[in-house]
Amino acid sequence: MNLQYYLDTNAVQSLGKRLEGIPVNKGVYTSILTCMELLKRMEDEDSYKKKRGPLLHLKNSGVQIDSLPAPFVIWESFRIRKEIPPIFDSFEAIVAVALESNSYEMFMLLLRKNNLVEAFDGLKLIFQKGNERFKAGLTQFNEGGDLATNRNIFKERWEGDDNRKKRLYEAIKYFAVKQVESCNQPLVNLLMNYNHSIDLYMLTCYYYDEMKNYGREFAADNDGFDLQHLLYVRRGCKLVTDDKGFQKYVNKMVDGLAIGTEQFLKEINA
Repeated sequence: MNLQYYLDTNAVQSLGKRLEGIPVNKGVYTSILTCMELLKRMEDEDSYKKKRGPLLHLKNSGVQIDSLPAPFVIWESFRIRKEIPPIFDSFEAIVAVALESNSYEMFMLLLRKNNLVEAFDGLKLIFQKGNERFKAGLTQFNEGGDLATNRNIFKERWEGDDNRKKRLYEAIKYFAVKQVESCNQPLVNLLMNYNHSIDLYMLTCYYYDEMKNYGREFAADNDGFDLQHLLYVRRGCKLVTDDKGFQKYVNKMVDGLAIGTEQFLKEINA
């Protein structure tokens, strides 16, 4: 199938029941990351009902789901082979339990009955630790120069296609360096093996990092996972999100690549 539109978690929630009107042949997809984000936010009766709805609408739609966990998308782009941990095998079972239940109490009861509580707790821990790692990994604030000067430097670094190409090379090298210890391969091998499938993710992350650094701003809690959705946006596909800030970052890298849900519905129904 020719995939054309990737829905992030924000879009899936915004579309709600309208998801069920999307047929398989429209080339619309989302990812395991979306399902994981909806699950991990189930903390009480109210949040359970709000997040179960989108999962149910997804199930009843023609939207495809990319099941490869985010870290493995990165590793595959460098041709690094790793076994997917067993905990990821439990997520489909947790989704099934969430859909089978009709209350948060019943959801927790069925998790215990099916020995899935540990996996559910592990899911929440993945997001907690992921947020911590993302914030710790950001470049420290630039202490030199005043804020206006720093912002001008940032603007100059990112203006024009040639500068974005330079930043992309820097981003690829940065991400490759991070993989050296995890796979015990020389940096030069990783750079040669990289297949450019996640250029958008790398470039946008680098842009975000420098924007926060030169602007002396802190990252919001879920920003790292918002950016991870870009791992699944394949070449030639559009990102669908109603998060205006996220749209802005992505369209700064590739103009018009990120659209809102209303524009998405117009396009697939045209």
